[in-house]
Amino acid sequence: MIKQAFDVLPEAISILSKTPLWTKDNYELFLASLKSLKDEKMIVFSRKFIFTKYEILGLRSPLIKKIIKSVAKVDNFVDFAEFIYHEEIIIVLGYFAARNDFEGVVDIISNYADCWAHTDMVKLSFKDKKAGFLRLKELVSSSKEYVVRFGFVIMLGFYIRSEEYYPQIETLILELGFHTYYIDMAIAWLLQDAYLGQPEKLLTLLSKKRLPKFIQNKAISKLRDSFRTSVADKALIVNYRI
Repeated sequence: MIKQAFDVLPEAISILSKTPLWTKDNYELFLASLKSLKDEKMIVFSRKFIFTKYEILGLRSPLIKKIIKSVAKVDNFVDFAEFIYHEEIIIVLGYFAARNDFEGVVDIISNYADCWAHTDMVKLSFKDKKAGFLRLKELVSSSKEYVVRFGFVIMLGFYIRSEEYYPQIETLILELGFHTYYIDMAIAWLLQDAYLGQPEKLLTLLSKKRLPKFIQNKAISKLRDSFRTSVADKALIVNYRI
């Protein structure tokens, strides 16, 4: 089967990745290779739902994943990062994630993230789950929108279905004083996922109507749209709308 062009790693990047330490010239060549892959149709499509100040190149996820895997071999890859392109930021985040450098990811999100895609495409794992959760609690108390969103997004992947962590996350949500559209959307998404691990606790929370109106109603909407929510519960939670 012939691979489509958008899934093929550029030769220049493949060659560069074999050099363990880069120079600024190496990084400039890397950026030039990224720019040569611009896809105008994907740029137009991406701009409909990704709102960022950075230039969008329209690179597809399969290619971005291959680039991340390739550059993860380069020890000083980020030393010359210019943060010009939307996809460059995602690649840098992926680089730190591939190296299990959680604080590196947080630093980039804190200083450069400006849209949901910068927080939601990061894949991480924690060796120490308890320590990881304590760090996430710090993140969701941040004054930076996408740091907060990132904290809740990672909780979705590792903690929200847990009997041990669900009550703590519920408290964090109820006590949260910083709300924006993208933070609240992440929380609604988080609560939808909570149903899969802690359905009774979640339904009890929704029945009390203590959540901000947007989060409450959006979570209910997401639950009703999900094929994993029972028919009975879909009917029940209509009564919990605010």
